[in-house]
Amino acid sequence: MENKSKGRIKIFFTILEMTVVFSTAQVSAVVTFDEVNKKIFTPICASCHSGGFPDADLDLTQYTSIKSKEVVVPFDPQKSLLLQKVVSGEMPAGGDALSETQIQLIRDWISDGALDAPPAATLNLKSINPLFGSIQGGYFMDILGENFTPDTEVTLDNKPCTEKKVISTNQINCRVPKAEGPGKVDVKVTLGSLSSTLEKSFEYRLPLGPTFSALYTHVFKPKCIGCHSGNNPPHDLDMSSYETLMSHRRAIVPGDLKKSRLYKMVSRGKMPLKPGSSKKDDDDSEEDDEQQADPLPQQEIEAIAHWILQGALNN
Repeated sequence: MENKSKGRIKIFFTILEMTVVFSTAQVSAVVTFDEVNKKIFTPICASCHSGGFPDADLDLTQYTSIKSKEVVVPFDPQKSLLLQKVVSGEMPAGGDALSETQIQLIRDWISDGALDAPPAATLNLKSINPLFGSIQGGYFMDILGENFTPDTEVTLDNKPCTEKKVISTNQINCRVPKAEGPGKVDVKVTLGSLSSTLEKSFEYRLPLGPTFSALYTHVFKPKCIGCHSGNNPPHDLDMSSYETLMSHRRAIVPGDLKKSRLYKMVSRGKMPLKPGSSKKDDDDSEEDDEQQADPLPQQEIEAIAHWILQGALNN
């Protein structure tokens, strides 16, 4: 008799545990257009916003119409015109205002990315930018991939990326955490039981000191000398040594950032250029922007500035 009672109790708690897990999954499920359409758009809004000639040329029963009219901003309810209209009571026009529950459903849908269908049961991390940075952290990184949601977490070496902002299902921006020391680490995105990792894809480096040797090793040599060396470098600027760099009449003016052409170009994002491209010898040229490489990280630009302000020494 006692064994039967224990058996019933065990079954009861097993069912209870299953119920709790199921309820949690339901709460965290992504809201999709189909749910909002069935509960709100079709029964409440379709009388005006559907058919061949919908009001404001907006058919709320068709996902493609909502996307094309840009009345929702995925992941950003506050900037979404559709939510603004229903919250203010301006819509539905001539009818009862939506309930708080209905408004929250629309808000949740937009917060989840205003998806047409549930996200695929996969998570794909494709690339990151930048690929390296100071061990001090604190700068922002772009994470590119597929099927991101607001619940997607980003870690570097198992440390969480903070101030995360999901820009789209394909992009996340977040602040890089501080590291204990230099070296390459894994970048990982996680969503529930799903995960995707770029192994040893980000390199933590020691802080870049404002010396020529540090700038030459970490900036000029890997990013500039490919173009700025040899017999006919762009702008007649040869950066293969301290002497050739300083021999240019306008590239570096010790102690003066405004007159240092190199600093002006990199701080404006006009340099570096992709190998093989060129620009006119003019600080303010806007031509060939499509040929530019990625701008230098802010840390490197600041190191160049400090080096110039300290006299641009051969240190």
